[in-house]
Amino acid sequence: MAIDAPRTTSSANREGDVKDALSAPATDESVPVPDDVARAFVRRATATVWWGVVFVVTGVIAYCGRWIPEPWVWVSIVSIPLTIFAFFKLLATNARFHRDARRISAVPLKAAPEAHVLYLRSFTDDEAASRLRGERTEEEHLTAVLSRIGPVVAIGRPGEYRPELGAGRMYTSDQEWQSMVEGQLHAARLVVVRTGSSSGLLWEIERAVRVVSPERLVIVVDNAKEMRECLAQIHKVHAHVRSSVWLGWRSIGSVRGVLVFDDRWQASRLKLRRSAFSKRQAGSVMEPRFSRTLRPVFERLHVPWSRPPRDWAKVVAALCFGGILAVPVVAGFVAGFLK
Repeated sequence: MAIDAPRTTSSANREGDVKDALSAPATDESVPVPDDVARAFVRRATATVWWGVVFVVTGVIAYCGRWIPEPWVWVSIVSIPLTIFAFFKLLATNARFHRDARRISAVPLKAAPEAHVLYLRSFTDDEAASRLRGERTEEEHLTAVLSRIGPVVAIGRPGEYRPELGAGRMYTSDQEWQSMVEGQLHAARLVVVRTGSSSGLLWEIERAVRVVSPERLVIVVDNAKEMRECLAQIHKVHAHVRSSVWLGWRSIGSVRGVLVFDDRWQASRLKLRRSAFSKRQAGSVMEPRFSRTLRPVFERLHVPWSRPPRDWAKVVAALCFGGILAVPVVAGFVAGFLK
């Protein structure tokens, strides 16, 4: 299909709000710069060790307070909040250390696998999607669910040394990115768009509406204003499409809604599901919530969907708590009946 939008000639045009995109084209042979990666990795490792030492030292001082001479008891008292603070800093730093370790091992894709899921987003949204939610980033939790439909592929940010975790990144030159996106739209089993307002993303949405069928397009909403801008692009192709959808009050991390489309390209919102006693995955309930929310997408594509595993400890605790609350009610009812 011919591309009816003019070719972009610079990274700034691909992502109008990216100020630091490098002018040199990024190719699929782009690799991380070892020195920069090593420095970041060493900083995280050093911080992890440092906070581990602080936690141990302050913990020992706090525990040994009973044997400290009375004039120095205040040292033990001060060590208690410092120990708690160091513990949480150690957890946070250790999580970031493991995130950087995974990013070091990430390898750019040279070609998209068959029946893949194409993930389109504004490059400026990578920061929000890369925040840790438990042991994984938000994008990792989302792509863990989408990968059950097919391998998740995204276009890499120009000039980035370390790809963000989640979707596999492919790199292309500034002159060829539109051709790459056009080809991937035809080949993808599912196209997932995260809302944004850059000119490049809006062009991708318009092309997606022209190329893919409605059941193969999903919009992940993190901003109501950006959602309206994305729907406006669809309105340009299909004039009867509504320009806004009510999102509700629930959210999954930074995600405020998920939109799917019927045969006439009318958008409807999928209800953001709760965890429903699902077991945590990688220290968070985000993946079970995404899985339960995206179940209709699996059914539309005729892909088998599996229910997230239950956390039976939560189920038992809820039943016990409910039983405790029910005891006085039942006792009052029985007492009244016996009278």
